[in-house]
Amino acid sequence: MELLSPTGRADDLFEKRRIYAEGAADLYWMVDPDETGLTVLRLTGRAYQERSRVVGTESYDTDVPFAVRVVPAELVAWAEPGGTLRGGGPVSPRPAGVAAL
Repeated sequence: MELLSPTGRADDLFEKRRIYAEGAADLYWMVDPDETGLTVLRLTGRAYQERSRVVGTESYDTDVPFAVRVVPAELVAWAEPGGTLRGGGPVSPRPAGVAAL
């Protein structure tokens, strides 16, 4: 899972994707705090193909590589100072956004 950073965004979106594909990493998940989104890519041949994209409070549920639910708004909010959602709502004090299914 890659958290896109403002200073390394181009590297995260392009260079790291190329490096991970060359290393045959089957899945590449990108969390974009600016868009409060998660993009899930799967390696097909030598390139990644987008498999899913969720934003905000939408959840991404999968059993690959293990059973997990990811909610971008909760994941990003947990990392923000003060632990609040961008809209001002509170989140739990425990790490949120990723839950085992």
